[in-house]
Amino acid sequence: MHFFGPLISILSSWFLLLWNSGSRINKLEKKSMHPTQIQLNRFIKGFLFFTILSISLNAQKEAGTYEWTNLPKELSDKLTDSILVTHNLQENTGYSVAIIHKGNLVYSKTFGWADAEQKIPVQRHSQFPVASVTKAFTGAILVKMANSGKLDLKAKVGQYLSLPKDKSNIRIEQLINHTGGIRAYRHNEKSSEFLSTHYDSALDAMNIFVDDSLLFEPGTSYRYTSFGYNLLAALVEKQAGEKYTKYVENKLMKGMGLKHTFYDDATVKRKKRVENYSIMSPYQPYRPNENEAIIKIPVLDHSYNNGGGNIITTAEDLAKFGNAFTKPGFFTKEELDLFHKPIESSTSSSWSHGWFVSNPPSGDLQLFMTGAFSGTQAGVFVYPETQTTVAVLSNCWGKGSRSGDLVIALPRRLASMVKEN
Repeated sequence: MHFFGPLISILSSWFLLLWNSGSRINKLEKKSMHPTQIQLNRFIKGFLFFTILSISLNAQKEAGTYEWTNLPKELSDKLTDSILVTHNLQENTGYSVAIIHKGNLVYSKTFGWADAEQKIPVQRHSQFPVASVTKAFTGAILVKMANSGKLDLKAKVGQYLSLPKDKSNIRIEQLINHTGGIRAYRHNEKSSEFLSTHYDSALDAMNIFVDDSLLFEPGTSYRYTSFGYNLLAALVEKQAGEKYTKYVENKLMKGMGLKHTFYDDATVKRKKRVENYSIMSPYQPYRPNENEAIIKIPVLDHSYNNGGGNIITTAEDLAKFGNAFTKPGFFTKEELDLFHKPIESSTSSSWSHGWFVSNPPSGDLQLFMTGAFSGTQAGVFVYPETQTTVAVLSNCWGKGSRSGDLVIALPRRLASMVKEN
């Protein structure tokens, strides 16, 4: 990375000094030197030579963007061109894409900078925040817990948690499909103080909203809310008997082989976590600054939202996660049925257990989840019938990001290209 240059320079100087010294010794003092000393000098010179060569090659590897594909070159080039159109239009800082088709990774590519100031490029294992894509993970752990008998998805939340009476009567599936009546974020609620407060557990974080009035009678209307998913996280935490984040990492992420997927923790520095950039302030969401200049986003604490928006992952890991919903394997057929169709409801909610579900008459079944906040864009689209999954991640909220092109239109285009191949 950025430190390789000075290190190579120092080692090169040592090598040249030793080499020149050895040359003078060979010419002037070789006869008087012990054979063991001569062999030692040769060993040291050889060791330094190969050390410098290895570091140099690694530096070159780190300096370039990562790309892997087993698709025909023409198709691979079309995918890249389509990505670059959106990436360049929004002037995003960094970006990563991964596509799995019929169980195999067929395309993985990174673009731009993980850290623009230090000139560290996005690499294969760069970890991006995914914001609300986290909800798909929460839905997955809930289905697994239900299947193991640890909870009943149709039961009232009050059966498992001690809550105010109005919250106790909400059914778990009503929280999952956003029909429980839990409030969303208030205007200007995400202040600098709010985004710097750390919560050690989901049970602690639910105190932000648990005493607030419901927006409507459970089951009678729809309102998207991350707080509802944080109440679900508190429920999981109570039933599991351990912190929500640790339980999900152990039972879900490790079980699925997601080696580069974690809950973000503002108190811990992860070497592979990207920096984040945006044209809008994190304290005034969706309001671009005056000149739409991209600024670096400070470290923010999203521990208030572990159930609804605080996972970091790679594009390949996210695609692997999505692929698990295409056919029985990690999930049983009965579990997959819960993800592949919306939860029965008297409202117009199109949510299954953690996913938006779309099944148009003329198209394939589609599961998708997107996420965004200042400095982050993420999307994962899953097509079970063709076993195609597309994951897209960016560490930047660039120009025109509200259009959704990068996290909705683009992954749909990429999936269409691969399915038609």
